[in-house]
Amino acid sequence: MKTTKKTNKLKVKLVTKNDAPTPTPRRKGRPRKNVIVSKETTVTNSLLQSSSRTTPISFMEKAKKVTKTAVSKTNKMLYVSGNSLKNNLKWLKANETLNFLPGVQRTLILKHIDRLANSIQMYGMIRPIIVVEIDFIDGYMCKYVADGQHALMACMRLGIPIPYVVVNGIENVEQLTELVAMLNSSSRSWKQGDYVNAWAQSKEDYKQLIFLKKKYNLDFDVVITASTGNDGGEAVKTMKAGKFEMPDFAKSELACQRVANLLTIVPKMDRWSTRALTRAAINIFTEETYTNAKHKALMSYVKENADQLKFCASKKEIALEFLRKGL
Repeated sequence: MKTTKKTNKLKVKLVTKNDAPTPTPRRKGRPRKNVIVSKETTVTNSLLQSSSRTTPISFMEKAKKVTKTAVSKTNKMLYVSGNSLKNNLKWLKANETLNFLPGVQRTLILKHIDRLANSIQMYGMIRPIIVVEIDFIDGYMCKYVADGQHALMACMRLGIPIPYVVVNGIENVEQLTELVAMLNSSSRSWKQGDYVNAWAQSKEDYKQLIFLKKKYNLDFDVVITASTGNDGGEAVKTMKAGKFEMPDFAKSELACQRVANLLTIVPKMDRWSTRALTRAAINIFTEETYTNAKHKALMSYVKENADQLKFCASKKEIALEFLRKGL
């Protein structure tokens, strides 16, 4: 007859600061021994909490508070957005029409449609078209594509069902442009010109930005620097967000004219050297004490020392020092 060996399982319970006995001081060279709290519980000294540490109970209380706060914030964010994919996903019907936004979006690129069509054939349509339903474009309620116009054309070419999501809460052109810019801010598909053209539909400063860029054949970031005195990523970021302002058009145009004049004199350089040189030059061109006479003298100096520019235009600070010598 087989006998079954009965095993007693230890039961573990949390031990608070008040319940735990005072730990025995540890002797050097000897391992820490277990402390027997009761017949049912065996706890090592590492679990015992000193007065300077958080007890299990207080830890659980803090964890509950953090979890409650996180859940409340998440629920609030979901409530504010109100554009959940789960509740708003629709499929384009045969009698429905999705229109393109005039001026706000860039023109269609056929190669991009080809790439998307190939991708859809391989993996399917995995992203919905983003749509807004507004009445301030043509005077009556219509559905417009805010993002995904190339994907829409690819689906139409393949003749497959078209999923879309309607984003609510768009009440004017500025909000519409902000939405389109935000949807494209994490993608390389939109360039600086796309953002400028989009915001130019509702902002005069952006129209002036386009005018100066075309008139003097300069990059948008050069015109932005000439108009605001700010350069780098923050200036471009401000432009993309629709916050670009041109305080003084005449002063901006004069600075752009001087930059264009400079670029006709300097020898061909790489993109980064040209950028460093133009930014340094704008610092000088926008100074109140910089006159037409000084500009003429500086251009003569640049022409005489043009061979040195490839060595001096590696950084903005070095280029600025080089130009200062000509004044």
